[in-house]
Amino acid sequence: MKKTIEVYNKNIDKYVERYNYENYADIIVPILQTFSFFDASDPHKPRTVLEIGSGTGKMALIIANAKRKVIGHDASLKMVEFANLTIQRDNVKFEHKQYPLQNVEKNTYDAAYSIATLMHMSKKDIADTVVNVYKMLKENGVFIIMVPTKKEGLINNRDEDGRFFNIMNSDEWKLLCNRCGFFCIGETTSKDRLGRNVEWSTFFLMKQSL
Repeated sequence: MKKTIEVYNKNIDKYVERYNYENYADIIVPILQTFSFFDASDPHKPRTVLEIGSGTGKMALIIANAKRKVIGHDASLKMVEFANLTIQRDNVKFEHKQYPLQNVEKNTYDAAYSIATLMHMSKKDIADTVVNVYKMLKENGVFIIMVPTKKEGLINNRDEDGRFFNIMNSDEWKLLCNRCGFFCIGETTSKDRLGRNVEWSTFFLMKQSL
């Protein structure tokens, strides 16, 4: 993943323009609907949400506007610096972290999500990261991930920018997450919002008692 992070650090202006241009409505709406469903038992309780791969911080800001506290982790220091500079809110914080995370705080978060991040890791690092999220979530916590299940134009698992992509199909993702302690309660598929030859799957996962 190191080379991929270097790509983001060296080309931050390019990726900031790309990701801040995107319309996240098709992602945000089901995420907030899922969070709200699980909030119903205690709607007045403040919720703390973890984002794995927070990037420019745009997603975290939208989630925070829904009256949640968001902690965003990203392996790109440049992205974290940009997010903290441009988004200064009491209920949003961005931290520079390397994956898989080390010395995680158990039972800390009510929910977590990761959009277009896990596919940049090796299969072992994905599994380790998912296990760590499991540990950090409270009982019945929800973890939502969005990853590509098909991407054309890769050469040796890398795109034209040099970013690494670990492409797995839907069944492989669900099996990996199940082995890490999560049960898939829903799945959606979508085309790429920027018109690229990419197919995306979003998995809605619930923490199981092991």
